[in-house]
Amino acid sequence: MKQACLIFSFLVVSVCAYGQTATLKGRITTSDGDVAVGVSVFIKDSKIGTVTKADGSYRLEKLPAGAQTIVVSGVGFKRVERTIGLSPNEETVADFVLEVEAIKAQDIVVYGASRRKQKLTEAPAAVTVITPTELERGSIHGQLGKVLEHQQGIDVVQSGANDFNINARGFNNSINRRVLVLIDGRDPSTPLLNLQEWNSLATTLSDVQQIEVVRGPGSALFGTNAYNGVINITTYAPRDVLGTRAAFTFGEWNTYRGEFRHAQAFGNFAFKINGGFARMRNVTLVSRDTATGGRLEYPGVGIDRRPLKDEWFDNFNNVLTLRGDYDFNADERLTLEGGISNSGNEVYVNNIGRILIPLVNKPFVRLAYNSPRLNFQTVWNRRFTPFPQPVLNTPAANSAEDSDDITTELQVNNLFFDNRLRAIAGVSHQWQRIETVVSGAQPLLSANSLTRNNLHNTFTGIYGQLEYNLFPNLQLVGATRVDFSTLIETKISPKAAIVYSPFENHTFRFTVNQAFLRPSYPDFYRRSQLGAPINLASTVRVINDSLRLLGVSDTLTFSRLDRFSLGNPNIRPEEALSFEVGYKGVISRSFFVTVDAYLNRRRNFISSPLSVNAPLVFAPYRYASATPDINQYVNRRLAEGIRAARLNPVELVIAENRPMLVQTVINVGLIEEIGLELGVNYYATDNLLLTANYAYLNAKVLENAVPTQPIFPNTSPHRFNVGASYNVPNKFDVSANLRYVDGFPWLAGVQQGFVPAYAVLNLNGSYYVTRNWRVGFNVFNALDRRHYQIFGGTILRRQATITTSLTL
Repeated sequence: MKQACLIFSFLVVSVCAYGQTATLKGRITTSDGDVAVGVSVFIKDSKIGTVTKADGSYRLEKLPAGAQTIVVSGVGFKRVERTIGLSPNEETVADFVLEVEAIKAQDIVVYGASRRKQKLTEAPAAVTVITPTELERGSIHGQLGKVLEHQQGIDVVQSGANDFNINARGFNNSINRRVLVLIDGRDPSTPLLNLQEWNSLATTLSDVQQIEVVRGPGSALFGTNAYNGVINITTYAPRDVLGTRAAFTFGEWNTYRGEFRHAQAFGNFAFKINGGFARMRNVTLVSRDTATGGRLEYPGVGIDRRPLKDEWFDNFNNVLTLRGDYDFNADERLTLEGGISNSGNEVYVNNIGRILIPLVNKPFVRLAYNSPRLNFQTVWNRRFTPFPQPVLNTPAANSAEDSDDITTELQVNNLFFDNRLRAIAGVSHQWQRIETVVSGAQPLLSANSLTRNNLHNTFTGIYGQLEYNLFPNLQLVGATRVDFSTLIETKISPKAAIVYSPFENHTFRFTVNQAFLRPSYPDFYRRSQLGAPINLASTVRVINDSLRLLGVSDTLTFSRLDRFSLGNPNIRPEEALSFEVGYKGVISRSFFVTVDAYLNRRRNFISSPLSVNAPLVFAPYRYASATPDINQYVNRRLAEGIRAARLNPVELVIAENRPMLVQTVINVGLIEEIGLELGVNYYATDNLLLTANYAYLNAKVLENAVPTQPIFPNTSPHRFNVGASYNVPNKFDVSANLRYVDGFPWLAGVQQGFVPAYAVLNLNGSYYVTRNWRVGFNVFNALDRRHYQIFGGTILRRQATITTSLTL
């Protein structure tokens, strides 16, 4: 009985204590007297929080009574912490005044360099970070590629209104796949070609919280495609953007874009819905079908064989995502997210010419659990093109894709030896299904590689990293990843680094990396027709008549030759060994300086599908049924007939057990490249930031399996960026960036030529009409210097847009 009374008394006291909650309210202003809108107010080490409204006010209810540490923080403001005593069942008023502060490098936290959070100045890799302020400017135009083009060491080329190719450290391509892109850990690349479609990301730029670009190989932690680097995109969690935001953009090229986001919290649960649409008239697109009145914008560019339809000029994009978070505590979260992007009427430049994507649907679902020691995520992505995708320079060719990708990853990490040793370990498994047999489209992959019209493969990776602090200012880093798959041989990607910090905010490092790039499915299994068969009837008739006159009965049995681009079943992954030294330093809290120098040795370079490669993969066709003189005559006349059709005779090989004209890919060359990347950020005041960066690249071909076919890095040897921005939070913001790119040769499949030097000035600005109403403008190529950035791309012109946004 006594024990029962004690238990009852304990329960009564517990219930009473639980019922003792408090309310905190107040107003947040800036040091110059303006209200601070959208600033986070929360209890330290918890997920209890809110954001300030349009009048700067906030209110937190059902808080634990007693002393609580309140944190107030926002982009462009100094963080404030204050301990406040909260009385039970009463309202406490607390106002805060925030000081303006520029976002500086020593305050930026990154994840992608080590798959854990760490300061930018301590990361064992070359990392470029796009801050929230820069992303807020970018939300005015909404194009992620444009946000990256002024950043240190990042090579961004634009080949159409929305077609970008983003790379780091050389060997860009019209369908670049040498950089891994992750959105909240999800890889949105196309499974068929293993590349990124930048106009069909299932997010809006206004919902992106931070972008990190790890420049240099990252296969030791991320596996294939992290060959030249990793672009890690993080979107806002619902609790970070509570409230409603709406925006509308209009401008030149008949541009119209709308965005909407709403986030709300209920106790431990918070959700966010984010959506948008975009419409644009692609005025840069020009028909190159000269037979129907088209024209070539500059000498050497390829001719189209199909006229452009008027509706193909109208680009469109639609995005919708829904995310829910359940926060168990301050550091433990369960996330369920789903969404879809829907885009089309985009013309891409690729290795075989130009291709139109009428419509592509890309739904996804993501389930994730994140905590300080354990992280788990599983993702389903799909890409579906319901209509054939016409290849403009080949009348008979079109393609399509219906693919699924399911990836699951588990990662753990822990600290040992008084926090001197950090261990990170993980495993990932990926399953892919590819189908190119879609109604009205020609199958892109060989039927011999398929099971019921589908191609299936799995990819498994196991990785680990150790970080050991030998001394407080000296860290050793080692990592290794082993990748197994049903497509390629097992690959091992090691990494080692030494990070030395002689003084606070000054870091020197030396890194050795090995990385690989997986060939795409078409590299292995492509079977796509290159136009109509070549008619050799007259040539074969002359040859056969001559053979009969000479008494040779073994005459030629074909009168036409099919022409195909075929895969190479023996193609191997590209490999790179990279040596890198770097320095990051903050001088007097005003200068942030980075210097990175690297040496890369690339081997097994994967070429474009070329005719000169065919005899290196398939047996050349040679008539050999008579005397040497007669054989030579037959082969010479065949070569003349093929040349008359403006084709290379070396294409004539035995494939699929018959004579055929073939183009294919091969591993070609050993390449050595050296590069230097310099960057300076100068914070002249808390409002004025000046930036400058320079990138140098020199590539040398040491071996080339096809000497007649040159190998180019498709990157300018000299790239410069200078910029200035002036930002007063919640008042106005203006920026100007000048980009200069030296001329360089370009070779990607049939696209070969020289890209002349170009300079582009971009302007951006915004003004807060009221505390929650913002109006902004953006002008790309303000001086309208018309130019192209890849050979085969369209002529780029000025584009100006105006945006208005409302936050509640």
